[in-house]
Formats: sequence, C-alpha cells, structure tokens
Amino acid sequence: MATSKAGEFFRVNFMVTSQGDGRPLYIKNDGERFKADNRTVKVLCGHKYKVVITLRPPNSNPTRVSWGGADLEKSEEKVDGSSGVFTYAWDTIAVESSKSGTRSQLPIIVFLENGEQIRFSLQCKYYKSSDESHYRWGDELKGVELECTTTGVMGDSVTVTKTAFR
Repeated sequence: MATSKAGEFFRVNFMVTSQGDGRPLYIKNDGERFKADNRTVKVLCGHKYKVVITLRPPNSNPTRVSWGGADLEKSEEKVDGSSGVFTYAWDTIAVESSKSGTRSQLPIIVFLENGEQIRFSLQCKYYKSSDESHYRWGDELKGVELECTTTGVMGDSVTVTKTAFR
C-alpha cells in the first residue's frame, strides 16, 4: 500500500458524460436559493453515465468510489508517471426526479490505496428523461476539479483547498 506524507499536493478531475453519446452534464447558477451551494448540477434520470476520474500526480490510486452511496464499477485504468485515469460506470435508472424547487446532495467518496479519502458533494437536480429542455438550461459541465493536500493519516479525508467547475 502506498503511503503519503502530510501536505502533498495533487489535483483530481471528475468528468461525467453520457455513455451513449458523450454528452456532458449541465450546471446552473442558482444564486442563494439553496443553503448547500449556489450551483446545481443537472442530471437525467434513467440514464447511464461514464465517470472519468483523473489524479495528477498519481501518488495514490482509487481502490473504491462511492457515488451517492453506491459503489461504482471500474471499467478502465491507465496510470503513467504524470497522471492516473480511472473510468467508472454510473446509472440513474433507479433515481427519481427532483420535485420543483428542491435539490439534493450527491455525496462522493474516493477511497485511496494510501488509506486516505477524497470527500465532497455536488448539489443536484434530477430530471425525467422526457424533460430534456429544462435539463439543458444552463452551461455544459466539462468537469469538476479539486485541488487537494494529503493529511498523511490513514482513514482521514484529504483537505480540499479549491473546487472549480469547468
């Protein structure tokens, strides 16, 4: 198992696209309407997505990814000296659409082989597949990038110092 020293810097990028046609998710600025976040990620229900997680540098690889409380199935892994790219499948087949005016948190935990964890959440609104016109209001979400530093303590969460939506 790889170990880390406290204070090691790394970046993590999350890119989510439709498995069928590669379309991205959408994001909308909701201002101060909701307590958790001022941005809402828009997701279609009954859909299959590809989740690509890139770590730079690849100091510690994911052993497991929990996405909304369910473990994602890894389909591909590529690691070289500068980055590690890990591809997973996520489906929203069992997810119900959000009621008007509501948002929900999507907790994401990446368990790393050094024993640390990357923890964050996205504020989401889930749309019925038939409501694609409302789903597309907003901007395409190319990815979410986290800047992190390690704590060096097994079982601890890394410190996320910056979150950027691209």
